[in-house]
Amino acid sequence: LITAATFTAKYRDASGIVREVSTRCRDEVAARSVLHDLERRAELVKANVMTAAEDSVAAHQTIELAEHLKAYSAYQTAKGLNKVRIKNTTTRLQLLISECEFRQLVALRAGPFEKWLAARAEAGMSAGNRNEYRQELVGFGNWCVRTGRLLLNPFSNVPKADARADQRRKRRAMTAAELDRLLAVAR
Repeated sequence: LITAATFTAKYRDASGIVREVSTRCRDEVAARSVLHDLERRAELVKANVMTAAEDSVAAHQTIELAEHLKAYSAYQTAKGLNKVRIKNTTTRLQLLISECEFRQLVALRAGPFEKWLAARAEAGMSAGNRNEYRQELVGFGNWCVRTGRLLLNPFSNVPKADARADQRRKRRAMTAAELDRLLAVAR
């Protein structure tokens, strides 16, 4: 026996495999409640009331979103993405998690994010910048679906802002005079 600060639950899952998981509870009554929930989920899967995928998703729902974000950053690093891009993604997602008050995966909803986008539009944030935040959140949601943390991406139907209607810098071709000046300076 190993003495731990919290109780450990030992149960047989739906596949018949004996599992030992930390309940993260110091109180025995609370730990027994967690054990009861784990056994109940295993019985629901055995009775075909719930699929194994739904059970897997349920296991991820109570984990803090910061832990999922760390795993997402590790995934992006393993994928070989640029460190600056990973840092920008992490910073944007942390801001969204904080301002939309997303604490766990179960709290991820399109409604708070759409309100956040509307508030940023009123504050003067460009459509392109709002679309970048949307892209980061949709990417995170897609990763959660691929890794079995969510069944559906709650942000996939959030519409993009029209970046063409809200252009901050108008792109145009150089005039002949501007091109002559550029070539003169370059010489």
